[in-house]
Amino acid sequence: MAHEATWGGETVAPVALLRAELDFSGGTRSGGLAHVGFDAAGDGGTRAKEAGGRRCRENVPFRDHLSYFHFDLEDGFLRGGPAQVEIEYLDLGEGSWTLHYDALDDSAPVRGAYKALPAVAFTGSQRWRTKTFSLPDARFAGRQNSAADFRVHSTTPLRIASVRMWKGQAQ
Repeated sequence: MAHEATWGGETVAPVALLRAELDFSGGTRSGGLAHVGFDAAGDGGTRAKEAGGRRCRENVPFRDHLSYFHFDLEDGFLRGGPAQVEIEYLDLGEGSWTLHYDALDDSAPVRGAYKALPAVAFTGSQRWRTKTFSLPDARFAGRQNSAADFRVHSTTPLRIASVRMWKGQAQ
């Protein structure tokens, strides 16, 4: 939902969000961004965890693979065009993880709903790290499972402490 603004007691046009942020120490929804489907029996299961001195969420097993983290932006977040996503994760060990986002690129899987970015390899440092992704053609129309706008998948256990987004090119 877009944020409504008032001026002089009058409601004015909805305000578009240019930034969104979610810190898992405060729950699964805040600042225009929500972690969705985490309690589902499907491929989006995650659980609360304390790791590396931080509260975070961890993906859980689903059938023959680990589950996804699904994220939904508030409808007021501008649709279409470039965006940035910053994910703070615990660098546990072997394996890798990647981000799939709802893109304007119809040649990507499911007419752009699951465009994948290059994988991020774990180094095993056991430290909290931050990875920033550029999404040049973000659509964010909620076309993924659980009506999500983007998701994160890992080949091994993944712990995420926070996710931040902003509209436009890298800052």
